Amino acid sequence: MSAQSTPEMPSLGDLLLDAMLQVPGQLWAAVQLNPGPWALVGAMFAGLVLLKWLAGRKRPGAPRRR
Repeated sequence: MSAQSTPEMPSLGDLLLDAMLQVPGQLWAAVQLNPGPWALVGAMFAGLVLLKWLAGRKRPGAPRRR
């Protein structure tokens, strides 16, 4: 007998959508409970973005890449 979608059993799409919609709220609750580690993660991410930006800038007088 195959499993059928009934009102008592939500479809896989409904389960995935529900999980995706709950993630931001769960992350925000975790940040509010203990912001220290999240501040460190945010600072590390900002540092990586800054380093990538600096690495991509063209320096005056530097030879052009081909």
